[in-house]
Amino acid sequence: MTETQAKQNLRTVLPDLRRLVGDHVRIERQTVAFDHTSAYWLDVEVIRHDLEPGRSPADLTTRQAAVDLYQGEFLHGFYVRDAPGFEAWVLEQREQIHALVVNALTVLVGEYAQRGDDAAMKRMGNSFGAWPRASTAVVYCSPAVNAPQT
Repeated sequence: MTETQAKQNLRTVLPDLRRLVGDHVRIERQTVAFDHTSAYWLDVEVIRHDLEPGRSPADLTTRQAAVDLYQGEFLHGFYVRDAPGFEAWVLEQREQIHALVVNALTVLVGEYAQRGDDAAMKRMGNSFGAWPRASTAVVYCSPAVNAPQT
């Protein structure tokens, strides 16, 4: 793609982007960025905040809610052609978020096992087993998770 074609594409796409997301995007001559000063809710931020290493595991509801937000790989199926820097960033984000969720699941399974809450462990195993790159160490760590359905 020539620079002229790229500029034409931006002239077409940027007004559509502005129309779709309004003030949530900041468009300047050389950059397009998400505006964190406007009111918004972002699932990835909730996951990162609520599953941050070192947080107290006391609030299982918060941890479980953050795990429940995870629906698979970050930006799954979204690609930008000829953008190796972007692809490297996406891969890094995927790995970080996935690791947070797997670690949180390990804590949750341990807590639920300690409480004898087999139903909660089974729900987690059923949902997590459906995700891409599921961790078998977490999914199969409890007989309740692996128990046959009756």
